[in-house]
Amino acid sequence: PIEYYASDAQIICVTPSHYKAETLNVVVTIVSVDLAEFANCIGTCTFTYAQSSTPWLSRFSRGGSGNHVMYFKGGSIIQSDPRQILPRIGDKLVQTEYLEPVADFGSLNPSTISYSGPLYGIIPEQAAGYYTMKFEVLTTTSTGYGYGQITMQNNITLLDGTLYNFVQYPTIGAMSARAGSIYGGALLTIWGTSFDETLVNNLVYVQGVPCQVVSSTHTSIQCRTGRRPTQTTPYVGYPGGRGWHLQYYRDIYNLVNDWSSYSAAWNKIGNYPANQILITTQATATLGVYEPELIGDSTEDNYGEQLTGWFVPPVSANYTFVTYGDDNVEFAISNTTDPRFLKTISITPSYKSLYFESNAAGFSKKIWLNAAQPYYVRIRHTEQYGADWFRVAMRIHYSDNPSAYPSSTESRLTYNSFPEVQRVTLGVTIVREIQLLNFTTVAGTYSLFYGSKRTKYLSVDSDGSALVTEIKTATGCSSVPLTVTKRAAWIAYKITFDCPTPSTRPLLRLDQPFLGTVTLVQAPTIQLTGNFRLGFKPPRPVVVNLENAAATDANGYYWTPSIPYSTTTESLQSYLRAYIPSLEKANVEIDSYQGGDGSVYTIRFLTPYGDVKPFLIDNSTIEGTNNYATVVTMYEGSTDPFFDPIPVDYIVKAATKPSIETYTNQIKAACTPYVEGTFGDQRIRQTLSPEEGPFDFSGRDLFNDAWYTDRDHSVDACSYIYSETLTPKVTSVSPKTITAGTRLTITGGYFASNSSANRVGFVPISALLVNNFPVDKLHDAFVDSWNTVVCYCDIDEANSDLNTVYCTVPDMPYDVYASVLWIESIGQAELPSDWSDISLTYDLSIDEVLPLVGSIEGGTIITVRGTGFGHSNRPDKAQALSTIPITEVNINGVLCNIVQEVETALL
Repeated sequence: PIEYYASDAQIICVTPSHYKAETLNVVVTIVSVDLAEFANCIGTCTFTYAQSSTPWLSRFSRGGSGNHVMYFKGGSIIQSDPRQILPRIGDKLVQTEYLEPVADFGSLNPSTISYSGPLYGIIPEQAAGYYTMKFEVLTTTSTGYGYGQITMQNNITLLDGTLYNFVQYPTIGAMSARAGSIYGGALLTIWGTSFDETLVNNLVYVQGVPCQVVSSTHTSIQCRTGRRPTQTTPYVGYPGGRGWHLQYYRDIYNLVNDWSSYSAAWNKIGNYPANQILITTQATATLGVYEPELIGDSTEDNYGEQLTGWFVPPVSANYTFVTYGDDNVEFAISNTTDPRFLKTISITPSYKSLYFESNAAGFSKKIWLNAAQPYYVRIRHTEQYGADWFRVAMRIHYSDNPSAYPSSTESRLTYNSFPEVQRVTLGVTIVREIQLLNFTTVAGTYSLFYGSKRTKYLSVDSDGSALVTEIKTATGCSSVPLTVTKRAAWIAYKITFDCPTPSTRPLLRLDQPFLGTVTLVQAPTIQLTGNFRLGFKPPRPVVVNLENAAATDANGYYWTPSIPYSTTTESLQSYLRAYIPSLEKANVEIDSYQGGDGSVYTIRFLTPYGDVKPFLIDNSTIEGTNNYATVVTMYEGSTDPFFDPIPVDYIVKAATKPSIETYTNQIKAACTPYVEGTFGDQRIRQTLSPEEGPFDFSGRDLFNDAWYTDRDHSVDACSYIYSETLTPKVTSVSPKTITAGTRLTITGGYFASNSSANRVGFVPISALLVNNFPVDKLHDAFVDSWNTVVCYCDIDEANSDLNTVYCTVPDMPYDVYASVLWIESIGQAELPSDWSDISLTYDLSIDEVLPLVGSIEGGTIITVRGTGFGHSNRPDKAQALSTIPITEVNINGVLCNIVQEVETALL
């Protein structure tokens, strides 16, 4: 598309995407009503789609909350100004420009960055939701660049068909109170990020009871708590925020002194020194346990980490859980919320880079789980040394309960089904060259010639290790297995060259021939050469839109042209996309191995094909001794949803105390108490959560996938307790008859020391008294029907022992009222069981009528002054309120029409 017309000699346009790297002609056409004129090419008129000019990301934060830090890593980002890099979450730009240091978090994003990053950015403030993360690198005069590719397994589809690669989730950073009245009514303020400004899109629960949202912004929610539930929780523990609870154990080797048994270390974990355990408040990595490291930066060694939480199944079905990683990974699940019934069902005993890589123990058996029922789960990862990461994936067996899923399986798009995995092997049986060095003595020294090269002098009677080193240096072969045979009068060295060559190597020669001989025992065979073709039959009819695709053969297979046997992964993928309909998009992933023995390609079908027919292979033009070609189906695909890793949307922290639960746009908030800092002129909140920036960890700066340690907070950092000891109590109210200006005395206990924090609300109860309405229901009426409170009476005095408070009654409508006391930050007071103790009657009286004389024809405007005529001091009550409204004024039985109402008068 043309971006803009610059001049008669210049047009600016934005290149469209293309499915492969190649050079194409650029054509300009002038189109009018009756003319289409092609511009003549004078000079260079081509454009090259080049992988080297395509920015790409291999890793980035898969989720986060507004004004928090996220990271990007990849290749071909740009070796220049971060301002040229424009990542977006949805339509909002991620700020990457010159992020300055924040407190002790280290420096981010200098004026230039490296080829592959990392690059840090500040997540834009917007409502929580599922978004597509994309980016571009601005074109310069010397580089093309443009829109970027995301090469990681990026697109995730929820069961409702929602497609995303970044989830912006809400976080709870702080709360105005951590406890309140058992009768509710507390005005609770929750500060955090990524809330929605639309009230109805935010839901707050306290121990499962709705907290009525009364206001919201992107960074705060205000709600009134409900009454404490009467039933006890059915769980062991309480549901907390989204995510895992992570415990990290340093120097775990010291527990067992033996890496041959990882489980032995965990069996002794109860003896672990408390000062060596680091606990995070919440592991909130958006898509679940995500590679690479959870703790460390591939340099941290000798540790164990344990993640616990509740898994809440999205549907009722059979589930399979899969582990893999570096080093040991174990997954255990309970049949309830109780951790005492944990059972390990999936184990990866040692390093596995792929879940299907000889990893049978990593696949659990099918286990039936009920939707919305929390199950306690635990992941244990143990690292000895070197790289460190792990993944836990899950498969939901759709075929076992199809009614639980959307009607159209096609709504579950790329990367979200259990993939077909096939392995294509092109091999040859290669015979290695063997030379025999036979000494006729057991004493002396010698050296060997290999062509013009000569080894150092060696002892005839040796174990052969020095000989191997010298042969490797002289021949350039990195693998030289050696067999030594010793007798009393002679020694023989059988030398195998494990580096296949198409012809015989030069024979080794002794510098002193009288010591022995060198003979060729076995000559090498020809290694693999030539080309092959792959054929594929789509599982269902497809629309052919590839110009290079040939027609199918008689059996319905599409075929690629000839491919070199040692082609690269990227090249093979390009062949499949260009020539095989239904594979033209990025819906297969290929891992490969090439060597002298042949090539192995492992192909995963990421689009939900289901069980597909194996590739056919044509190796008729492959050359090599005893060459062969095979296609093996390692895992049969299905349309079952397959989440790799488990989405954190289905993980809830198991808290020990009742916690605030907040949902924004149906996405659960994480509990991440924050500290604040500043990047440049932008204020950000740096949370104690993973994948959101660097922090100092034992004197080291950990970046990228670092997980924050819990510095000052426990796992119950967002707890809220219904407290009987904090609940105020009202025992009596006097006098019983009131009017405007009456000094009201409220007795009870546990009132607020700041008298203005106490407040009294008047609820009309005349209609309730008729029906013998129980007094304890007033608590529910107060919270659930806020409009039933007609007027407020602000407390202006309290005695020293906080068991008596006073207020002045405002103008109110005539009625019988119950007086309900509450403390704004604590909630409602407990009321006595006898109505008479809290009921008040507002007096209805006429104090004055002006004028006293008027026309016998009527039409005189008179003012009737008195009390109880019916006004509220609530700002949202503009009209008079009363359950016994004043409907008429009569003079000698004749109606006097009311034309105006004021505070204490009727006209």
